[in-house]
Amino acid sequence: MAINARVTSTGGARTIQVVEEPGLHVAENGTVTEIILDCPYILEENDNSGLTIKWYQVGNPIPVYQWIVSSSPPQALGILEGRLDLSYKASEDENHRHRALKIINPSTELSGQYQCKISTFDDEKDYLQKLIIYSKPQVVEVWTEQREDNVVTVVCEVDQVYPQPNLHLCQRSADSDCINLSGVKEVNSWSRGSYNMTVEREVHEDTLDGLTTFECVVTIPDTKVEMLDHTKYQPRLQVQDPEEGCLEQGFDPDSISASLIAKAATASWRRYQHEDFQDIKDV
Repeated sequence: MAINARVTSTGGARTIQVVEEPGLHVAENGTVTEIILDCPYILEENDNSGLTIKWYQVGNPIPVYQWIVSSSPPQALGILEGRLDLSYKASEDENHRHRALKIINPSTELSGQYQCKISTFDDEKDYLQKLIIYSKPQVVEVWTEQREDNVVTVVCEVDQVYPQPNLHLCQRSADSDCINLSGVKEVNSWSRGSYNMTVEREVHEDTLDGLTTFECVVTIPDTKVEMLDHTKYQPRLQVQDPEEGCLEQGFDPDSISASLIAKAATASWRRYQHEDFQDIKDV
């Protein structure tokens, strides 16, 4: 995925050209020992007067890296202090040697957009690189809760994930496609450098077509991460009680049938006793 360079010129006859390259770098936390964010540019011949390379983390006006070509070696600052290999050379050309960031053991807290600013006395250009160090969720779980009659609540929870994920709930019956459940309630929390997230959705049982599978799909933006958990739910059946004329609920059709047979037998016995009593009385 490419992020277009944002080009800004401050005038002057001599110009800097930024070479556009892929600007998205993705890695799972703890799986790589280094990542290089390059800052490719082309200078016109002899246009290196005052050449300075600075890197910023977008949103922070203080640079995290600085290299003044003619007078100062590369310096790591702020969040990148102690996290760079300052001896790394992107090129043997003296005007390009230390233009790039070589990040050692990148971790989630270094994620973000980085802006490289290339400047001379005559011109200035910017280039953006995006870094995502992600951490998969330690827990992905979906379940159902019966909180009120004729309504089932579907809950999905993920723990210890970075960056903030997307959670999608859907339902499927038999061989049907998974139908997205919109309008979920969402709760987020932040703890020790990662997100915990819960979404839930109420579903009316009379909208379900028998045994239903609820799925929770977890994705992390700008990555290929996709994780899934599912649970099955049998709607509670509603049947007519022949004796009392009311609705009863249950999960097992066999147990419901047995219960109704027993109640029907009891009712029949009561009617029989009542008829015998009437017959004796009439005699």
